[in-house]
Amino acid sequence: MRPCVIFVVFALALAGGSASAQIVQPPPRSSNGLFGGSRGTIDPNRTGQELSATVNVLGSYEDNLTPPDQSVITDPFVERQSGTTGSVGGEMRYRYGRTTRSLETIGRAYVHSFRDLGISPMYGGSADIFGSTRLGRRTSLGGGAYASSQPTFMLTSGAPVSDGGEIATVNPTSGVVDMRTRTAYGTSAFAVDWTRRQRTNVTYDFSAVRVTGLTLTNSTSHNVGVAQNWDVSRPLGLLASYGLTEMRATTAGFPTRPTRNQNAQVGVELRKRVSRTRTLLFNVGGGAMHVRAMSEFDNRLFNYVTPSYFVGSRLDMGRSWSVAFDAHRDVSMLDAVSPQSFVTDQLSLRLGGQLSTAWLLAFYGAWSQGNPHQGQIGSFEAGNGSAQLRYRMMRCCDIIGSYEFYHHFIRDVEAIPAGFPRRFERNAVVVGISMFLPLYGQFPGTTGRN
Repeated sequence: MRPCVIFVVFALALAGGSASAQIVQPPPRSSNGLFGGSRGTIDPNRTGQELSATVNVLGSYEDNLTPPDQSVITDPFVERQSGTTGSVGGEMRYRYGRTTRSLETIGRAYVHSFRDLGISPMYGGSADIFGSTRLGRRTSLGGGAYASSQPTFMLTSGAPVSDGGEIATVNPTSGVVDMRTRTAYGTSAFAVDWTRRQRTNVTYDFSAVRVTGLTLTNSTSHNVGVAQNWDVSRPLGLLASYGLTEMRATTAGFPTRPTRNQNAQVGVELRKRVSRTRTLLFNVGGGAMHVRAMSEFDNRLFNYVTPSYFVGSRLDMGRSWSVAFDAHRDVSMLDAVSPQSFVTDQLSLRLGGQLSTAWLLAFYGAWSQGNPHQGQIGSFEAGNGSAQLRYRMMRCCDIIGSYEFYHHFIRDVEAIPAGFPRRFERNAVVVGISMFLPLYGQFPGTTGRN
């Protein structure tokens, strides 16, 4: 454990110079706590607790860092400013409970500094709490809350997190413009297993986003969903769902625009055991969305129906590798950019796994295409991608190298804050070290080293 402590002390000593919004989470792993706690494997029926810390020290080179005094320039042919950045971020994570009933809290803080570009360091942080419990043999309840304060805004298209724990993050402080986004989010879920083959899930989500900087914008969203699953046979399942989403967005100088979306879908899920270590999952379905929105021309409410769909697949390859694809259509807003809503097609693809016991590789890509409502104008596209290679130098420390790409293009959208670029593209190369330090205890069901 001594080398781990030395690395963490060294990282904290650098925090005065730079620290980061780019939080790189390590793959799931547990170890004996530095300040005590259980050792070995814990009985999953026993209550336990675990406290751990993560510190990341990163440096990057980016090809499009625009200082605030040039953020009003939207000409895509203006020469880009390239430069280096330094960052440090920290995370504290606490878990309590057992496998059937648990509570987890996470707190993060970061600062990102820019070298010789006239940009002040950007600070941010987030906190979240979530838990789950069984309410008998057939029912379960879960929920959580999340809050963050984040500098600068991008039209990101998905969260690049794979089920295997490989993280290829997109840097939220890309230097597009000098804005700050504050987000509050809450979620809850109730599930009932009627039989071994039939399940019902009921969910409710709420989010509120407030952005300051170029202009003041506020948006809220309520989402209620019900889903039913029937396992007709071992390889075949049937799906049915209904969702209701209410969104409201307000931008300074424009009237509040409400949007309601009702989405009903049916589909099938196919499961096939390809081999002892490989499983293929595939689901596909569709339905219709009934949308009520406000016209950007005369501020009147209108209604229409449009098709919806979803397609997804996942293939487990060997013990650690997996590839997953997802595509679906929904109604979305560009928080902090425009109160207008869009019929949005979203696609994502991820691939990740271990090259060896020490090397881990992950790829991620996502794309969103937002189209105007029937009879309206204005559209957008946004995409991001990343490739990350990690090397586990020792039990506590990983060396990280990654490449990241981001792009957005907004067409004919009226309510955009002055200074926000309608077209933007960024490439970045990031290198650094991520240090994981188990402080106390061990969560049930984990081993001394994973």
